[in-house]
Amino acid sequence: MVETAEHPANLRTILENMQVVFSAITEAIAWINSDGCVHWSNPSFEHLVGKEHFQVLGAPKLWEKLLIII
Repeated sequence: MVETAEHPANLRTILENMQVVFSAITEAIAWINSDGCVHWSNPSFEHLVGKEHFQVLGAPKLWEKLLIII
């Protein structure tokens, strides 16, 4: 059997690897949908907004608090 990205076990492995890599990045990263809700964030983003991981997930427009108008 050839494993592809569609295969659930392979997808899980890919997502776990991405979690490890993106969590190690020191810059704040968040994946936000078109409605502005956070689907995933790394620890740096959570530190930046001052919230725990479970508080960030699904939070609407949390990124707007980071915008600075000059």
